[in-house]
Amino acid sequence: MKSMLVAGMVMLMGACLSAGCGGGGESIGCAWFEGGNCWKDSLQAAQPCTHDSSVEGTLSADETKCTFTDGTEIIFSAPLDLANMDNPSWDFEIKTSGSSCMSWKDTDAGMTLTTSLGIFKETLSGTSMTIKCPDGGEYTVSNAFSLLECENAFSILPGTTSSWTQTSVTLSLSGGANGKLHLFSCSK
Repeated sequence: MKSMLVAGMVMLMGACLSAGCGGGGESIGCAWFEGGNCWKDSLQAAQPCTHDSSVEGTLSADETKCTFTDGTEIIFSAPLDLANMDNPSWDFEIKTSGSSCMSWKDTDAGMTLTTSLGIFKETLSGTSMTIKCPDGGEYTVSNAFSLLECENAFSILPGTTSSWTQTSVTLSLSGGANGKLHLFSCSK
């Protein structure tokens, strides 16, 4: 089984170092990520869309959808291709009762989580990170590498934890009130 733990800002740093620094908003650091914040609020809003890690969905043969017995569907924007996954870029929507419950999208320079609260967006530019909260609040970290020095950095920073085999996949988001939020486990 392959496994990957990547804090969102760490995952994208290498790709973003050539860009210039910028961004606006209140300057934040470790204390913001350790305390109550809009990332934790967004994960709490996503919780009703998810299943406990012991509940497994069925992945379609073409690896574009995972369906749970309660009707919840995870629809991937592109087939997963579990046999050839190396460094996955996640882009999916979770539907409950036929309606969108949440969505996640990795981008070249960050990530976006959409929940009932609205859109949480993290963007990297050079070594700086900008966070836009669903309520319109905007925050910056001038040197995102400094966040790696936070106590329990991989538990408090936004990011993904995934594991997969040729027939199954699991994904969680890190940085929640309880360290992480398990999104799904699916297998063929």
